[in-house]
Amino acid sequence: MRYPDGHVLVALDGSEHFWSRKPHCGQCLPRRTGGGVEYFHSLVCASLVALGQSQALPLAPEFVRPRNEIGKQDCGSCAVQRRPAQVGPLWSSCDRSIWATIPTLLCEAVHAAGGSFIFVCTLSSRRTLSEYLQGMVPQKIHRTAGRASGKRHHRYRWMADLSLRDGVDALRVTRPEVGTTKSDGKVTCGNSFFTDLDIT
Repeated sequence: MRYPDGHVLVALDGSEHFWSRKPHCGQCLPRRTGGGVEYFHSLVCASLVALGQSQALPLAPEFVRPRNEIGKQDCGSCAVQRRPAQVGPLWSSCDRSIWATIPTLLCEAVHAAGGSFIFVCTLSSRRTLSEYLQGMVPQKIHRTAGRASGKRHHRYRWMADLSLRDGVDALRVTRPEVGTTKSDGKVTCGNSFFTDLDIT
């Protein structure tokens, strides 16, 4: 599952398990609904994955913790920020990670642990990136594959050397975008990311 450059890919995703309206434990998270209070466990799952491989190797999950003594509620974003410290040296070889709307602190933590990242980027959550992108002309490549009704147009765009946050010491990232459309212009898939890896 190791890539030719020595990297491995760690995919991260949030999940829930256990649900009840009555039995619960001290580690359960409460959720109020129209029918009362529900109790559940939430966690961030990490797995080693690789392109072309049907198998995934799960790593130890990180659980979302119940409200602490100062009344602050834990969440998936906070839980995943504990991963670099707990996994330790593994992050040095698990250099690529995927996560949605990830906070800047996690990017810096992964980078400080010797890893790299590829995170899904919702531009509305990245004010500094949004400001940089105004008026910028991205580098781009277009590819067309297939025939007739199966023809697809693949678009790749990227902008390099963007600041992840304000400040002279901010981590520099690249923002790639991918998109696929049919011949009639209908978008079949698309996403944008940010990464500290070089994109060409």
